[in-house]
Amino acid sequence: TDDDTIRMDIAGTEVLTLTNSAMTLKGTTPTLTIGDAGAEDTKIVFDGNAQDFYIGLDDSADDLIIGKGSTVGTTPAIVIDENQKVGIGDTPDLAALHVKTADSGASADSGADEFVLENSGDTGMTILSGTTSSGSIRFGDSDDNDNGIIIYNHGSSPYMRFFVDAAERMRI
Repeated sequence: TDDDTIRMDIAGTEVLTLTNSAMTLKGTTPTLTIGDAGAEDTKIVFDGNAQDFYIGLDDSADDLIIGKGSTVGTTPAIVIDENQKVGIGDTPDLAALHVKTADSGASADSGADEFVLENSGDTGMTILSGTTSSGSIRFGDSDDNDNGIIIYNHGSSPYMRFFVDAAERMRI
């Protein structure tokens, strides 16, 4: 068509359009496949002015990685492994969701390995709530979704409550 546009039509229907700096893939179930099922890394690189980022497949590890740089495996930010475990900051080797700032050298107990926070120094989790609201951690099962609860109430007279078997047992 014009000098800046390439169009691909199949049976009279436009399915691919490349216009100067944009690509559009159309259709009922459009699919973009990167790679040829060979043993190689594949990636999309976002070429920034000061910093590049990528989304890529590390074929040797079978990991999908979002990271900083342009080489797959370099400075991973988010890693999804072949078992659909997610790592933030590194490969998810300790939990279904593993948030890692630095290696502690420890391992997770198999009875509590769904979510792990890891650092070589102090490690913490923060629950932020409104100044007149509350933050909570709840424990439940298939019979009752609030068997155990820890609630911190903010406000002018803050307090923390502990519930067992859905009843308040202690208040501080």
